[in-house]
Amino acid sequence: ERLLNMSLLTVEDLLLIQDLVRKVFIDTELTKKINRWIRQTRPENSSSDLVRKYVEYGAGTRGGQAIILCAKARAFMHNRLSVLQEDIKAVILPALRHRLLLNYQANMDNVDADQIIQDCLKHS
Repeated sequence: ERLLNMSLLTVEDLLLIQDLVRKVFIDTELTKKINRWIRQTRPENSSSDLVRKYVEYGAGTRGGQAIILCAKARAFMHNRLSVLQEDIKAVILPALRHRLLLNYQANMDNVDADQIIQDCLKHS
């Protein structure tokens, strides 16, 4: 069993890292794209047949905030000061999959949130 050696980072270090991650740049166009993807997860706004058929409730604004913050953290971990589309693609599924409430029909048809999210990405 391997334990994290807490002496490597102090509380101050962690707070500084959190602050630096939040300062990582994200282009306005990427933010707009994330906003479109979030809206695509909502049945009343979506052009995706899967969303309209299987989603009871889509992601909210906090889902978009989660994608942005996770993408910034990933960029920071890769020694970059700005978010790339690859950062967003790497975090979008884990950031959103638990934010969709699928209906009973999705369960019956073995459709999961990842399939829905990937379909949303195609439609926006």
